Amino acid sequence: MGGFCIYLTIFTYRPCGVTNLYGTRFWRSKTAGYSAINSCYVSKRYTQSSRGKNMGNKILIYLVLAAFVTGLTPTITSAASIKSWGSNASGQASPPAGNNFVAIAAGWYHSLALKSDGSIVGWGSCANPPGGNGFFAIAAGGRHSLALKSDGSIIGWGDNYYGQANPPAGNDFVAIAAGYEHSLALKSDGSIVGWGSNSDDCSGNWYGQASPPAGNDFVAISAGRFHNLALKSDGSIVGWGNNWYGQASTPDGNDFVAIAAGEWHSLALKVVVCVNPPRSDLNGDCKVDFLDLAIMAGEWLNCGLDDQQWCWP
Repeated sequence: MGGFCIYLTIFTYRPCGVTNLYGTRFWRSKTAGYSAINSCYVSKRYTQSSRGKNMGNKILIYLVLAAFVTGLTPTITSAASIKSWGSNASGQASPPAGNNFVAIAAGWYHSLALKSDGSIVGWGSCANPPGGNGFFAIAAGGRHSLALKSDGSIIGWGDNYYGQANPPAGNDFVAIAAGYEHSLALKSDGSIVGWGSNSDDCSGNWYGQASPPAGNDFVAISAGRFHNLALKSDGSIVGWGNNWYGQASTPDGNDFVAIAAGEWHSLALKVVVCVNPPRSDLNGDCKVDFLDLAIMAGEWLNCGLDDQQWCWP
């Protein structure tokens, strides 16, 4: 039988270069300027959003797509507490107490958390999430945020200077991603829609980050500062937007299962196929360990109960 193992992209960043720890897949800048703008230009209409708006795993996307296609309501079954670290100039690293959180999202100067009851809490600058309990996913951008409701619609709030918090209408969305001043959404038909700024907020250079590629074979999206990534159903990656440092020039291959877009760099999680998997590797992780022994024991038990002459895999 053919086996496979998950190959995780891990690296450390240094000011003058990148240290490759585990033969990873990544692409990023060597230098990156940073300008802290702790201001919030909030559109009054979307402060308490009355309308409108790192998913990496393809299997999860397929399940969500199936849920919406079949009319099922997505549910969340586990919860945990939140730990934070880093800059806290706007209170973005001071999460609320509790152990009933099921999802988190970190923006530039604010943070969000989705609770097990489907409600959202926010802290830091420009958080102010809407009330209600029908939310399924959250995304935090530069100074705006998005939330996906269980009915497939999107709500947006926060800074709306470029329309990034003004999502399209509809109930056929399955994933959301918030960039610095733009937003993306994945539809149930596998297509992507974008809105907000298509350019640099300072120089005005046009990058097209809010203009996603055509097609309906996408299964995941991720939004960076001025660039984006999209994972296709065949395991390949598409990138678009600003490419100063090659962050939108994705690697070749059809063995990727997750994506993440940063400010000036990108990451991808890939599956590495074992060329010659061990014969006793029964769970496809490219090694023989106690998990394989557990499977072996289960096979023996089934063989004994079924009274078969031969039932070894």
